[in-house]
Amino acid sequence: MTFSTFANILYPHCGEGNIKSEFVKLLIDKIMEKPITEEELEKSFNDNYNPIASLAPNTLNRIYRGTDLISKKNISIIRGQLDKSIFSTYINEKPLDVQFEIAESMKNHIDDFKDDDIGESCAEVFSKILKDMHDESTLSSKPMTKTKINKKPLAEVPTSTVHYNPCDNKIHIGEKAICLPKELIPSVHITPEEDIYTNALVDAYCDTKKGNLIKKYDLTTLPKEYEHDFKEQRKNYFSADYIQRSVREIFADGENQFDILKNDTYDYISDTHELDYKNAYARLKAVLIKSVDSYSTSVLSSMHNLISPKTKKGICHMLVNDRRLTWVMDDE
Repeated sequence: MTFSTFANILYPHCGEGNIKSEFVKLLIDKIMEKPITEEELEKSFNDNYNPIASLAPNTLNRIYRGTDLISKKNISIIRGQLDKSIFSTYINEKPLDVQFEIAESMKNHIDDFKDDDIGESCAEVFSKILKDMHDESTLSSKPMTKTKINKKPLAEVPTSTVHYNPCDNKIHIGEKAICLPKELIPSVHITPEEDIYTNALVDAYCDTKKGNLIKKYDLTTLPKEYEHDFKEQRKNYFSADYIQRSVREIFADGENQFDILKNDTYDYISDTHELDYKNAYARLKAVLIKSVDSYSTSVLSSMHNLISPKTKKGICHMLVNDRRLTWVMDDE
């Protein structure tokens, strides 16, 4: 398992409101022993006890995505201060349902992952990843960029030969087949990257209820009529996020083609979004319904079965994250 995979598994469950670059630093903090000596305490005070603490956010984001690596020098420093018990405690202090979700995700990558002590098992995995990175093992330290040489631009792929088969989770290009990454399922807990669009959903529900308080982090306050909708909207978002990640990893211009899809979706639904509605929830539903009929000049739209209605609705929530859509208008 790579560090990037490990971080991506834990982030939805342990992100704790951190952006991804900060989460990378947090993981390293949690595997290093506490500073004891005067020199270590001084480094901690100056925020450089953790050797990657001073790295630029863009660099840390690349490490999170797997397109860059922690240097061997910094790995050596981390391993010299390694304390697996701290990381074990960090995981074991999470609620049991979160621990079980982490374990299930780990088992998708590690067949013999032990769930009798999930924190200890995660600490062992992390320690092994760091060792492999130090030893430059191809299993845990090969950056994903090295596989990009085989990526083909979507614009060069004859779309008539391309289709997505959900049964085998592969994109078929003529006689060739490319397996997509495993689809993420929304966890019980809302991830930090979901904050903006989920807050917007709750605002829409509140606008409809006119004064009834709904707390985002206490969804037991969510009225019954919105519980199902909230769950469905999260599934829609994860569907769009899944397609974005997949095409980015498989095709050289996948990110650009997905951006075209997002922009075309916005152009298609913007007039519907700007209309007057009796409340924000009505606007939300009208825009989502409209989005299902949207068509894009992106090559992705020509790939049979790839862009589903759920994906199109999920793109609307991405546009909310981008601050291009909002459900509650200030003048209403």
